[in-house]
Amino acid sequence: MCHGGESTLQGRTFHWLCAILTCGTDISGRNIAFSCSQLSKAGENDLFTVLGSPEIEPLSRLDGTPLPDGFPTQLVKAAEWVDWIDEDDEDIRLLDFGESFLRGNEPQHLAQPGSLRVPETIFTDLFDYRVDLWRVGCAIYSFLFASTPFWYLGEIEVLVFQMIGFVEELPVEWQNRELSELDRRFTERIHEPVLAPLLEVIRGLMRFLPSSRISASEALDILEVSQRGNGCKHEHDSSFSRLPLSRHITTEQPLSARNTHFPALSTMALPSEPRIWTKGEFTVSTDRSLLSVDSINAAFAQDFMYWTQPFPDDILRQILDQSFCFGVYKPNPTSDNLQQIGFARLVTDTITFAYLTDVYILPEYQGLGLGGWLLDCVDELIRPLPHLRWSMLRTSSEKSKQSYEKRMDMVVLDCGNTQEGAIMMGRKGKANMA
Repeated sequence: MCHGGESTLQGRTFHWLCAILTCGTDISGRNIAFSCSQLSKAGENDLFTVLGSPEIEPLSRLDGTPLPDGFPTQLVKAAEWVDWIDEDDEDIRLLDFGESFLRGNEPQHLAQPGSLRVPETIFTDLFDYRVDLWRVGCAIYSFLFASTPFWYLGEIEVLVFQMIGFVEELPVEWQNRELSELDRRFTERIHEPVLAPLLEVIRGLMRFLPSSRISASEALDILEVSQRGNGCKHEHDSSFSRLPLSRHITTEQPLSARNTHFPALSTMALPSEPRIWTKGEFTVSTDRSLLSVDSINAAFAQDFMYWTQPFPDDILRQILDQSFCFGVYKPNPTSDNLQQIGFARLVTDTITFAYLTDVYILPEYQGLGLGGWLLDCVDELIRPLPHLRWSMLRTSSEKSKQSYEKRMDMVVLDCGNTQEGAIMMGRKGKANMA
């Protein structure tokens, strides 16, 4: 894997030399091709034997109108080669130069995959060829850890939270550039000019420290000054003091201070440090190092796990690494004969969304209340998340449905009933605005 990272840097250098001033090549794992000399003498049928037949879907517009010129008529799913064997000597090729540009002739906007967005395109309006350096670092990370360094599900704030502290803290010159959550919501949803002054009023009133909050008279001053500028008249008690407005404008705390100094940051996302619960001789833990791939795969192979099947060990490790996992153990994590008897995992960005799946207690330990206890542990971590929009799951069992309703306040979604008998359940989080 280190060889792959070295080759990527070599390819990057070669590209600079050959393309001279060309840059911005959209580097990612999907745009880097490795040589495979083992297939040099293989026929087309041999290749399809390994990869399987291509999966093709027609591309069409929802409104039924013709596709724009230049659009493909079909989409082909990327092939998966699970049993790829690295070769001793590999050449690589960089693909997709559609976003390339000449140095000094940078475009105003750069199309980027969400999880690979480069920070200067978020915090500033300027970027240059060095966007490639960030992307090369992300690509090397992906080769080593089999996942991208950051999750992205549509929220820039979530992406920024993950970036800060990953390698370093936010640069000082960028600390005041990022909009707060209040600023973002106000900008996106409140468009009437007459309501604009209320943003400053809310900022001033909703301060953590009581001594930092503006008074009622100061709030009215903000509105009065704004209305004067708009040619409006507003009267209120003349005994209210007239104080300067600089306090309202300059007390907004920079992003890095909110993220790195407030203890509340740890409650904004699922915890990075392991959590442990005990009940008699049993333990629930989120410590990933305790998980047993062999035990989980053995459970996946049993009939009661009807919705899944065992995975190759390396694939299961990737699944666990990219999930937030709960293990149920007997007798306790410090024991030499530790046995994993249960499991649950969340597919999640750790902040806004959580999908609960692969929940089980081994049959020989069912009936002891461990399943409900496991759900309580999961719920204890996800229920308080302030930016959580949805927690969801899928089940086919009436008993499980009742347990999820009782333990986690889950409800059957309107579109959750399926012909197969399975249902989708969910619960709105604190940040759900719908």
